[in-house]
Amino acid sequence: MFCAVLLTFYLYTSFADAKHHLVHLDLLFRHGDRSSINSFPFDGYDPSTVWSIGPGQLTQEGIEQHYLLGKWLRDRYHEFIPTQYNVSAFHMRSSDIDRTLMSAQSLMAGLFHKSDSSLSKYGLHWRPIPAHTTIRDTDPLLAMRTCPRMIQR
Repeated sequence: MFCAVLLTFYLYTSFADAKHHLVHLDLLFRHGDRSSINSFPFDGYDPSTVWSIGPGQLTQEGIEQHYLLGKWLRDRYHEFIPTQYNVSAFHMRSSDIDRTLMSAQSLMAGLFHKSDSSLSKYGLHWRPIPAHTTIRDTDPLLAMRTCPRMIQR
């Protein structure tokens, strides 16, 4: 399974004053902590008692990891990322798997935790932000496929 964090910065350099300005930021990250996908055949072991959320699902720790990652990104790039969500300045793309969609939502909750929301009066300081996806079979960007040359071996 793919496991990496990639930060790509596109810098604009002004030769007159030799200053760098961040103009584009791409982030690629893996989902947070998840429950086990496969169970192990231990005598008397019932995976549903250990992982009541089901196999391969994002855990509470995974939700918190991505929320805190979003807050860290907000602190690190506060001058670059607008405080309020704006469709022309932000696009979230996720693979079409529950744990990755939940990781994306958790990250966006941390990234935009200071956003105005009509839900604040209910004690929920959160605003829904879309995470775009496509079905795995047609996903050229994030779907993990076995390399055809590996199958030949």
